Amino acid sequence: MRNRISKSWLYELHLTTDGPATTGAEVTITASLVASDNGSLVLPTSTRPYHFHWIHTPLLLTGKTDEAFSSTIRAVGTMPGDFPVSVWVTAADCWMCQPVARSLLVLPITELLVGNLVVTQNTSLPWPSSYLTKTVLKVSFLLHDPSNFFKTASFLYNWDFGDGTQMVTEDAMVYYNYSIIGTFTVKLKVVAEWEQATQNAGKGIMQKTGDFSASLKLQETLRGIQVLGPTLIQTFQKMTVTLNFLGR
Repeated sequence: MRNRISKSWLYELHLTTDGPATTGAEVTITASLVASDNGSLVLPTSTRPYHFHWIHTPLLLTGKTDEAFSSTIRAVGTMPGDFPVSVWVTAADCWMCQPVARSLLVLPITELLVGNLVVTQNTSLPWPSSYLTKTVLKVSFLLHDPSNFFKTASFLYNWDFGDGTQMVTEDAMVYYNYSIIGTFTVKLKVVAEWEQATQNAGKGIMQKTGDFSASLKLQETLRGIQVLGPTLIQTFQKMTVTLNFLGR
């Protein structure tokens, strides 16, 4: 989710989107007009007091919905790139008047699949991307597809765990157990295929792919910590304590 805010003296224009998106998938962008500095918008007698002006080319507009203080467009990108989408707001009865607010965001469109690799483990290590050996890891791929563009697609997942182990699954989630310490990179190639109508009234097989990765630092599991030192001490006495970390 991206959020862009542009301020004027009286109003703020908030832009949100469910992008990024892949080519061919529908993306939604919403512009919301709110009062600056915790003020309030006074609703005029007109049911739609403001008009929202959009510039979204070369994105193809597929739908538009206007409310009193917001406007939502749905659009499709047919080519990859970073495309600016701008919007400004005027009084509904004066389109040529000075805008009361304006804003802009850049929408990324890619030919590839959009998603993230998520790695979890039932541990509580304080270091980011650090995990324990000999303890099961759950690795999941989360597809970003808010418009359900891939609702009829079938997926194939090619996993490479960086320690010589590879596997192919039809499930977006796998469990894996590293036996040695070290830093490993999990690599995933996702292939999506689906049927789509062609111009000659037939059907063709469409395909999109995506490559994803995550770096993991595997550390040895601790069985305990042994504390060695004097058993009796006095106030202000210097002492030496030895900590032995017991692995397995």
